[in-house]
Amino acid sequence: VIEGRDIEVVREKDGLHAVSLICTHLGCLVKSVANDPEVGYTCPCHGS
Repeated sequence: VIEGRDIEVVREKDGLHAVSLICTHLGCLVKSVANDPEVGYTCPCHGS
């Protein structure tokens, strides 16, 4: 997470990727689930 910004930078095999932490449906701030890469992110507005 970049402080003061609603993005997260993720390092993967093919390079760095910036990911928006704003839900595109309801505009909520999603949370990273670092301990479960299968899930990735959760949205408190959707409960998923």
